[in-house]
Amino acid sequence: MSQAKQEEGLKAVFSEITKTKIDSLVSEPEWGSITFEGSRKDLERVFGICNHFKLLPLELLPEDIASAIINHGNGVNAVIEKIRGFTIEQDNPSAARNNIAVELKKNVDAFYKTAHIYVPYLAYQKGEIQENIRNLTKSVSDARENFDSAREYADKKKIEIDKIVSSAKEASASVGVGHFTSDFNGEAEYLEGAASKWLTATVLLAALTFLFGIYFLNSDPDLDTVAKSIQYISSKILILVLLITATLWCGNLYKATKHQSSANKFKSNALKTFQAFVNATDDVAVRDAVLIETTRAIFSESATGYIGGEGGGTEKSTKIVEVVKNGAQAASAASRSG
Repeated sequence: MSQAKQEEGLKAVFSEITKTKIDSLVSEPEWGSITFEGSRKDLERVFGICNHFKLLPLELLPEDIASAIINHGNGVNAVIEKIRGFTIEQDNPSAARNNIAVELKKNVDAFYKTAHIYVPYLAYQKGEIQENIRNLTKSVSDARENFDSAREYADKKKIEIDKIVSSAKEASASVGVGHFTSDFNGEAEYLEGAASKWLTATVLLAALTFLFGIYFLNSDPDLDTVAKSIQYISSKILILVLLITATLWCGNLYKATKHQSSANKFKSNALKTFQAFVNATDDVAVRDAVLIETTRAIFSESATGYIGGEGGGTEKSTKIVEVVKNGAQAASAASRSG
């Protein structure tokens, strides 16, 4: 038998078996209560395998296997033809129905045993399984690529976020440092102006004291009594003492104001230096060292030379510097461990 005839014979058997719907084979209105409901599973089994074979490359079956399937299929079809021609107008229709059901099961089992083992092989040869495997492999590969891309994208975004956070911190710190630098510088300029005024007042009072001294030295009052002499001398002494005291007081205020102006200028310059060092390096150790020195410059008593007894707040400023130092060390350790 040629392959073409073999394929046609197989398709003819499968089509003949499945040409009537299962529900029509199981029951008919004229049968009444007598049905083939007990044979439904056998019918579904044979219909299922026949419908599979209709979609498969039947030409790949060996000739002897194809002949065996056709023979068993014809046996199944013969029993199904009996079901199609079944009628209750006969002696003992229930017994006839039972005999047909037994015969159907016997033929379906024989057909199934012969045919079902070739369904996977033909399906694989058709390419559906291979195509499914290729599709599955491609899906897994695409999923892996998508996962790698997503992870790479997430890593890039994490780096960008870290840079943004770092830049935000640095910008915030720069704004804060710039703000305090401006405050110290503004205070220094204000105190410089006040010191100039106190210097002017000191010079004027010193000049006035000098003029009064010259005047009292060259004056020749009429001192004919002791009382007048005492009054004259005491008034000169009082005026000179007041002028000298006012001069010294203004001089002290000038020195104090000048000292504060210089100290604020020094702190402003320290913060500017801190900004310059921070912008010039990414080394955390260098930044911490500059921060500690800047803190010491801000909170320590600055020796300007204008007033004596400087350095009275050394102990307090040292405590502040130690607090900042410990905080910087803790922050560095946390950044390294992170």
